[in-house]
Amino acid sequence: MAKKVTVVVTETAREEMASMVEYVSIDSPRSARKIIRTINDRLKMLRSFPRLGRIIPEIGDPTLREIIVDPYRILYRFRKGKVEVLRALHGRRFFDGM
Repeated sequence: MAKKVTVVVTETAREEMASMVEYVSIDSPRSARKIIRTINDRLKMLRSFPRLGRIIPEIGDPTLREIIVDPYRILYRFRKGKVEVLRALHGRRFFDGM
């Protein structure tokens, strides 16, 4: 069995996730709970499978990856045995970099 890695969520990503959940919950608290539950499940999966996400197409750096929780993009960096969640963006939002 592969060694599990540490997953750390940056303050920026944490704030972006909170904002998206708050926005969705205005119309559907149930959908907001589902989104955050799905994100948390995917982040737990990254502990065992840190290369689970695809390389971010706009960047092409193999250490920078993303998982999609439709319609959101969870961007993270994997290096030195650690996953660092950097951003949580709506998929239609202009990607302005890290």
